[in-house]
Amino acid sequence: MSDDEIQADDEEEAAPAEQPTVDAGSASNLRKRQTRAIVEREKVRRFWSSVLRDETGRKVVWQLLADLHTFEERFACGPSGFPQPEATWFHAGEQAVGLRLYKSLALYDREALFTMHDLYDPAFVKPKAPRKRRVE
Repeated sequence: MSDDEIQADDEEEAAPAEQPTVDAGSASNLRKRQTRAIVEREKVRRFWSSVLRDETGRKVVWQLLADLHTFEERFACGPSGFPQPEATWFHAGEQAVGLRLYKSLALYDREALFTMHDLYDPAFVKPKAPRKRRVE
């Protein structure tokens, strides 16, 4: 594609006069937008649910949450032991992204999310039953 064609494509997309006008006061348009939003949310929910119910998907999501340090708070210190506030805030931002993703996943498929905890979270590991001794 030449530069002229790219520029022409950009101009075509940017022409607001050619875009349909949405009547915010129309009840039918409002219902259409609400229905479209519901359908989109359901598609997202089904996607994340299928990811969490897939073995590989659970591993990838758990690793992502671990990489974001979602379940731990980190405070950075420099080599001399003094606090490093910029790095601490960076870690807090990572954790915030992880928590936002985690809360979204809990809304999409709570059961599959806790299955992931049971499989990968050391805090959720169930203790093994004690072995019975044989009496001879």
